[in-house]
Amino acid sequence: QPFQPDDARRVIQQLAVRRGLDAALLSEPVIQEVLALSGGHPGLLCAEILPALLSLAETEEDASGLAGLLDGLSTQLLAADFWAEWFAQLGETERALYWALLGSNDGQSVRELRAAAPQLAQNPLGFQQALKVLGFSGLTASAGTLYRPGPALWSRWFQANAPRPQTARAAPPEFEMRVRQGTQGGYQV
Repeated sequence: QPFQPDDARRVIQQLAVRRGLDAALLSEPVIQEVLALSGGHPGLLCAEILPALLSLAETEEDASGLAGLLDGLSTQLLAADFWAEWFAQLGETERALYWALLGSNDGQSVRELRAAAPQLAQNPLGFQQALKVLGFSGLTASAGTLYRPGPALWSRWFQANAPRPQTARAAPPEFEMRVRQGTQGGYQV
């Protein structure tokens, strides 16, 4: 599960202090950018973004240079191999649902998500399971009954690399096909 913003802020500041940095060096705009990039995802925040950012911060005199360093860091992280590993762990339903989530950053209800991806509505159990998988893995964020994409870095990588789901039409039932073909039970209709 993603960290809540206050918890993530506390983790960022504690890790900076442990590295011997002045917590004030990480200004609120820098912390906000880190939260947006990571979406509060613990692995992305603690294993990827913060170690690199704190290493860069050790060479800075003040916080003014960190914002520019974040841009370079995000470009570097977008090229990292671990995104493909994350992607490989997702099934087709989770991938289709994530595409639907990318339709709005304001948050979408379950009804809106089903409308955005009708193929998902055909399998309500799979839809609910995919929503739980994405939430548990920190790839989505929810506020009450609204869902939105998680880490900005993941969303940018996903949009650039993930194939869009095919909008497959369900095959008509066998009876309907026989009626269309003019046969019923082996007899001409």
